[in-house]
Amino acid sequence: MKEFIRKHGISMVFLLTLVLAVYLPFINNTFVADDDLGIVLNKDLGNIRVVWQHPLFATKPLLDFFIFKLGGIQPFFFRFSSIFFHVGTTVLIYILILLLSSELLALVAASLFAVHPVLTEAVTWISAGGYPLYSFFLLLSLVVYIVWFRRQKRAAFVLSVVCFLLSASISEKALVLVPLVGLYHFAFTPPKQWRRKKILMSFLPFFGIALAYGSIVIAGIQGRANAFTTDFYQKVTAYNPFFQIPVAITYYLQLVVWPAILTLYHSEVIGVPEYIVRVVMTLVFFTILAIAYKKNRLLFFGLGFFLIAISVTLNPLGLSSLFAERYMYLGSIGLFFAAAIVLEKIGRWLKNGLIKAVAFGVILLLLSLRTYVRNNDWKTHESFWLAEVKNSPYSFQTHYNVGTIYMRQAKYKEAILELEKTATLAPNYADVYQDLAANYHSLHQLRQALTMYLQAVKLNPKLWKSLQNIGGIYYQAGKVELAKDYTLKAIAVNPKAPELYINLGVIYLRLNEKKSAQDAFQRAVLLAPDNQIAQQGLKRAKEEH
Repeated sequence: MKEFIRKHGISMVFLLTLVLAVYLPFINNTFVADDDLGIVLNKDLGNIRVVWQHPLFATKPLLDFFIFKLGGIQPFFFRFSSIFFHVGTTVLIYILILLLSSELLALVAASLFAVHPVLTEAVTWISAGGYPLYSFFLLLSLVVYIVWFRRQKRAAFVLSVVCFLLSASISEKALVLVPLVGLYHFAFTPPKQWRRKKILMSFLPFFGIALAYGSIVIAGIQGRANAFTTDFYQKVTAYNPFFQIPVAITYYLQLVVWPAILTLYHSEVIGVPEYIVRVVMTLVFFTILAIAYKKNRLLFFGLGFFLIAISVTLNPLGLSSLFAERYMYLGSIGLFFAAAIVLEKIGRWLKNGLIKAVAFGVILLLLSLRTYVRNNDWKTHESFWLAEVKNSPYSFQTHYNVGTIYMRQAKYKEAILELEKTATLAPNYADVYQDLAANYHSLHQLRQALTMYLQAVKLNPKLWKSLQNIGGIYYQAGKVELAKDYTLKAIAVNPKAPELYINLGVIYLRLNEKKSAQDAFQRAVLLAPDNQIAQQGLKRAKEEH
């Protein structure tokens, strides 16, 4: 270790500086997107029992538990964890490529990984913190495995298996380590050695872990599909692999070369001409891969690493995005290794070392500036979604979130425009109709509000607030029996909401059903003893009864 630090300490400091320069200024960005649900509103965050309830997937919950105990609900500490593991992964890339090639290629590839904007989503978005975490342990497992294979240190093999177990306990995507180990041997181990007992036996613990976790993931597919339908009102539609694979591969290549459009939801519409171009590009990619196997094993390893790493994200079941920037966090390592090889080849044409250094410095500067700008998009909930709507015009999630931002700002007309776009893109998304109704309600356009509320409960009868507001509109219109019916439906969905019993009590008073009104107000007082409206209603009901 001392010798490594003496030789490569400057490179380590350089890589650390790159990461901190583009991410540290934004470490206090607020919680964004799903962070509220996963962190802020997560009542189990500080409960250690959650860790023991799912011991096979305990690593990430345990880390979140300690972060919560250290700093509470503060984005700083959660984001610091992601940046820390991004630094660790960057260093491991340097070491991995150093084991396979030269210090120059290791430094170039690791530098690109440190600052490339396509990785911002995985590092800055707290909800995606599992990607740097599982990638760190997976890469550590691979590096230590190579060390074991070359030096026959038994402790190294045990550590490699333990790191793989940790990585698999964070994400099922870590199961690609098994084919990655195979790729390493296929690329760099002479064919005659493939039959050696040492190699075959070394696969057994990795296969065992992969088989166990793979079985658990497969068993949970149906539950994930049900949640996708019930929680997000989305129909599960399988992807056509002949469409998904070339589109995903070429988009990832495009984002690495030209990271202009970065967004949480890539919703680009792909026409037939573009699809044909992407198919051709994919065939070219596989052709280069085949040639690299014969001509340049380092390039073959890099491109193969990319393919294997993203393969697990090419889910044909339709239970995840077609492709996403966070999905390529691990796979990008292979592309940056390949890019380093290409840049090194180009650099041979330039005799002047200063020119080569300046050219690469300009590349890092441009990438860093783009990462800086993208990190600024993630600064607040509002800044993020307002940036997203420009880059994802066909994403219903984006328009929906922009609509809710306008709602909070009391810009009801602007909110309606965004929510109407959401309804057009996702006509079965019940929540959008409830929010449309709320905006019409705020504008005192009760007829439109009632229409939207009714559509919301038609799609999701469990939206008790819509049921409550339907009852309120009918009450205002003098249709008291209908108001009672919908209020009772709301109570059936949420029997612990005191405001519903208050509304019911008022309705019963209007219907001159004093005893029922008294019972309703009494229930409201039991649920909320300090509620003055409930107490006054109960007092009135008793007096009139």
